[in-house]
Amino acid sequence: MTDHDIKHLTTQHRTWMGLNSDLWRLALVIGIAQISMSTWTWRFSIFIESAFIEQGLADVGLAMGLTFSSGTLATLVGYPTSGIVSDMIGRKRTMMLSFIPMTTGLYLLHTIPLWPWIPIAYALVTLGWSFILVISRAVPADVLITSGASDRATKFTMILLPAFLADGLSPLVGSILIISGLDPRMLILFGSIAAVIALFMTGVTVRESLSRDVQRHARSNAPLSLRGFGRPFWLLAAGMLPFYFVWNMALPYLGNISTTGGWQVSDAEYGMTWSAFSLTSVIVMYIASRMTDRNTRAALVVAVVINSLIVVLFGIGSGFLMMLVLNIVWSFPVMWWVGSERALVVEGVSRERQGRAMGTYSLLMSSTGLVAPIIGQHIWTITGSLRTLYVIAGMAGVLTAFGVTAALRARHRTATISSQMALE
Repeated sequence: MTDHDIKHLTTQHRTWMGLNSDLWRLALVIGIAQISMSTWTWRFSIFIESAFIEQGLADVGLAMGLTFSSGTLATLVGYPTSGIVSDMIGRKRTMMLSFIPMTTGLYLLHTIPLWPWIPIAYALVTLGWSFILVISRAVPADVLITSGASDRATKFTMILLPAFLADGLSPLVGSILIISGLDPRMLILFGSIAAVIALFMTGVTVRESLSRDVQRHARSNAPLSLRGFGRPFWLLAAGMLPFYFVWNMALPYLGNISTTGGWQVSDAEYGMTWSAFSLTSVIVMYIASRMTDRNTRAALVVAVVINSLIVVLFGIGSGFLMMLVLNIVWSFPVMWWVGSERALVVEGVSRERQGRAMGTYSLLMSSTGLVAPIIGQHIWTITGSLRTLYVIAGMAGVLTAFGVTAALRARHRTATISSQMALE
């Protein structure tokens, strides 16, 4: 055991809501980074739709689909790259690097909101954001290994508390500013300023969670060893991939169905419902994560089913009050999803490969976003209804729960057999 690990063990008892001081400092920076995204992403689909219409593009729907796909493509590059880099040079340095493309992309979105610059700028933002997402998962995994703690879902979930708080308050503040007459495009500029602040805070407050010994070991191995992740990792990936596909068919158009898809909800009201979801998530986060730790596999299956049913309800509901209630209820299954999935991804993966495992898993799940939004757009175009798209995607999501259940049972059998062989 290294001095780095001993230090973490001796400070592990000083925790609050599952996190020690190092994790809370990282959580604060992630929260600031979330501000740089949440100030504008809640209405991004609305923003680009109006920008493309004003520019006079012949096929606005296709341009929107390609914009989302460009962001997904950049994310697909970012996930495995950030996993490899963070295993080799550490989590802190990798996180600092992430804010460079984020800041650049946000500045371009604000100054050149035109085709084809919008897809390019959006790709830069999502590239940097993918790095942050991997780090937010890798650091708790590092702490869990050095401390031997059993509250996996709690740590993976609670580190996102400031982020969800920022995600809840940012759209609310943005809605108020828009109502007061602010140009909505200024929200993107505010996001770029927050990214610069987060970069500075990372250098000042975040501590490295991966020891130098582990980094050296990671550099001595192959950059990406797929077999090294283990069979349980690939079973989980295979089970969740269909769910992510149908999810990404509909969710990129949430702003559109909310404001122009028959819900009779304004931009500002939509922002308020988004805030209600995130703020409720903050309130229920700790309780939901503790529940997840009791039965991680069951929590994931339940989360898949309930999330899919809520997508169906978005396809048939209307009115501000119903949307508000849906977003409040939505926070529970999302918290179960976040905690259970992240805990299961790294289960059984060696320490020097955990960053790469998380990056690879995120790559596989996000790869569905290359095609799924375009298919969703085609369903929207053919049926002439976003509601139909949401009903189809939601019902398909419910069916994917059977595949998730089968994958989790196979993982459990694999773990049982491995344990028996170890005892023999």
